[in-house]
Amino acid sequence: MSDTSSSDTQDLILQYAIDYTEGRIEWFPPHVHGAARNSVLQALFNRGLAKTDGHRWFVAQAGYEAVGRRAPQPVPPNPFEEIDRLLAQAQAVWELEHLKPTLHEPVPVGGSYAQRSSAPPLSTSDGGAMDEKAMQGRGLPTEPGPVSPSPFSHL
Repeated sequence: MSDTSSSDTQDLILQYAIDYTEGRIEWFPPHVHGAARNSVLQALFNRGLAKTDGHRWFVAQAGYEAVGRRAPQPVPPNPFEEIDRLLAQAQAVWELEHLKPTLHEPVPVGGSYAQRSSAPPLSTSDGGAMDEKAMQGRGLPTEPGPVSPSPFSHL
């Protein structure tokens, strides 16, 4: 790691990684194929210009310096990010517990179908709710119609 000088090919690879792939070494010049790529990566690694996570290769701090660039500084963590995440999670849990839609509300016994229906009442053009008399005047049913048999009732 004492020699940080690099060849023109190595400089091209480092500059491309810095400029186009956020420091990931993914591109090689067209004349560098197969085993030559491994040799270039090994040479960069031996000089301390590249590092690896076991799967991908990255430009090391010394690699940025070798091509006259400054390495990107890590973004300082937002101290409120975790609080915001926990608050959003708590709000979602509260909404699930308190604002949970009821899919099968019990139907009250007695009264007309319109009174037992859990659906919101129909409204008129002036915004008022229709009562049973108004529904009959418009030809709307106030009692449920016949239930069609299930296509699976023969099973």
